[in-house]
Amino acid sequence: MILRRVHLRLLARWYDRHLQRLDLAEIDEHLLRDLCLTPQDVRRECAKSFWQA
Repeated sequence: MILRRVHLRLLARWYDRHLQRLDLAEIDEHLLRDLCLTPQDVRRECAKSFWQA
């Protein structure tokens, strides 16, 4: 039972990370500058697999 909860939390974390990267990819350059990010930073982050932090 504990192992099942751990797996579910891990899957939820991976899914959340995937959604965050999708959102990040949609941010325009003006807002990226406000966040001190470059388009290259965003491409690098979005290129990661869902299990990569």
